[in-house]
Amino acid sequence: MSDAFLSYHETIDAVRDFLEVAFHTILYIRQVYPLGKCHLFEQVRKYGVTTWQCRNPLVSEYIGKIVSCIREELHKGTVRRVFLAIREDNPEATPLERFVFDIESLLLQSDLAQDGSDFVPRANGILPGDVEALLRACMIKLNVSTSYLSPIPPETALTFAVLLEVKDGSAPPASKAAKAGSVPAEWIPADQRDAMEDNGTGTGRGHTAARAQSTISPVTGVRLGMFNLDLQVEELAEKFGTDLPDDAATDSSGHFPRRDRKGKGRA
Repeated sequence: MSDAFLSYHETIDAVRDFLEVAFHTILYIRQVYPLGKCHLFEQVRKYGVTTWQCRNPLVSEYIGKIVSCIREELHKGTVRRVFLAIREDNPEATPLERFVFDIESLLLQSDLAQDGSDFVPRANGILPGDVEALLRACMIKLNVSTSYLSPIPPETALTFAVLLEVKDGSAPPASKAAKAGSVPAEWIPADQRDAMEDNGTGTGRGHTAARAQSTISPVTGVRLGMFNLDLQVEELAEKFGTDLPDDAATDSSGHFPRRDRKGKGRA
């Protein structure tokens, strides 16, 4: 086992790989695809534990592309949060659950090489063997989250989206390929209902805000050298039914109006 710390770029790669494994696992354990389609997933070993990987090439390609785009933003030092939002397969639907990855860099922007070159930290480093042990514990905790999360009704048709929240003052996320015009833009502004509100302390807006049943449960947290990573899951009021207080606002048709928009990125 190497006794050398991971470099900055290697640490970012470790975060990127963890996000990819976690996304696949969440799709499986939250049954975004029906149990009758479990053949879409296969068991694989990662970090010394059994995890699940989607075999559908379109889903795998999408997740791989998105986590690579997130890696580019990590290199820029702009990432604040990453979300995986699960909602009904309806463009107007509010998320039922949001898995929220808070990513905190322990480095200042001024600490990074202006030319983007790699370096090995003299402090806040992490050994390769420690990465596997820490992320193994994270995956175990993610897998057991099904024991305390309320189930989503099995007849519900689901979809998911990945969202990225950048730090205040950061430029909108865009990969080098998108900036060069060789590929379409990977990120588009997110609907406000998709993203965590009030700096992570709120429960949402509209229908979601009208309910007192939204909950936030911590799943796991880990320090990966130069990054702190915390994962929590929000179960939103939309998940628990559609009954609303008498004073909840509706439009003249008796339906809830569309939520307003927010400038976070989604892919």
